[in-house]
Amino acid sequence: MPAIGNNAMPAEPFFADTDADLVDWNRLLLSSPAGSFVISSNWFSSLATYGFEAKYLLTRDAAGTLTGGAALAVFRMGSFSWIDVPHGPALRKKDDAALHALLQAIENYAERIRAAFVQISPFEPMPYEERWEREAAKHKLPYDPGLPRGANMGVGAALLARGFYRGGTHTVLPVGRYGQLVSLENGVPLEGFRQNTRRDIKLSLQNPAVSVQMAEDMEALRLSYSLLVENAVRAGYALRPWSSFVQAVWEGVRNGTVLVMNAAYDGKPEGTIVVGLGGRRGSYAMGATSRDRHPHAYLGALLQYRAMEHLATRGFEAYDLTAIMGGGVQDFKRGFRPTYYRLAGDLVKIYRPRLYRAYRFVYPFLRRHRRALARAWHAVFAPEPQ
Repeated sequence: MPAIGNNAMPAEPFFADTDADLVDWNRLLLSSPAGSFVISSNWFSSLATYGFEAKYLLTRDAAGTLTGGAALAVFRMGSFSWIDVPHGPALRKKDDAALHALLQAIENYAERIRAAFVQISPFEPMPYEERWEREAAKHKLPYDPGLPRGANMGVGAALLARGFYRGGTHTVLPVGRYGQLVSLENGVPLEGFRQNTRRDIKLSLQNPAVSVQMAEDMEALRLSYSLLVENAVRAGYALRPWSSFVQAVWEGVRNGTVLVMNAAYDGKPEGTIVVGLGGRRGSYAMGATSRDRHPHAYLGALLQYRAMEHLATRGFEAYDLTAIMGGGVQDFKRGFRPTYYRLAGDLVKIYRPRLYRAYRFVYPFLRRHRRALARAWHAVFAPEPQ
């Protein structure tokens, strides 16, 4: 495990270079309130189709216990490079020494590769601002600036002290900045859901034609993906390639950072849900149901409920319905009566001002076409198996 940086601190950071390092990293993300499934080794590495190299910078204490880490997306275009650190660094608990060591190591590495800039997006609550309360009210949601609970490890304050500034989002990565949490601390709050949502779940639970099973083998995963593809075609949006899906989801099922459930009607697969696990939370990642074929089976509501139920029995503290969508999708999510939260904004430090200005100039194009560019990159450098 080669150390980097010039720190003489006990928590000397290093880049993960063994499977055991990544196992420990994923376990830390599950247990830390500041953990996020997005930066688990399987999920984050699968996002490399966006054209970056995934690196995991970790630190251990004197006893060898992993105390923190950060997932680095290292983008390179010839001699031009930059580093994006989403949802991190993540710490087992508040630890200023480990945090300082990680941040110093990130900056040392940025200088070493002559990065134009570093952007870091802490996974910690955004301090209260009236505009976020208005945003929540616009979507008919309550707002809690203290969520996610326990996630504030002082990352934002440490970055500001190191000369980072809040310069707006300039990332091409599909990483969330807010969410909608349902508390599971006292079990699944079924009776607290909206009346129509409760009714739909109960009707589905009572329907003998409906069944839900965990997807624990490759055949079940293929069924899940086929339903997601069908839904993507019907709704007109892009879905990640099968190879990327397998890397993110199948590896996650095996290492405990992803939960997949399939629903069937009269034995035929008709619905699926994929949930990422991290930070003592489950987070809705993707899903699909064939509402047109069985509109009164209420498979979508049932899958969300079963996922929450499973997580509650495992001691997870919350379920995140993630992004606010338009129209009927958001009304469906609102039925579970979640609470809106907002993450701290992105912080940037510039090392090569001219290159950074050039990046800012092309950023709107990169952002607007990120999925098309990612698919093109994937087709050239990681084509689908024949």
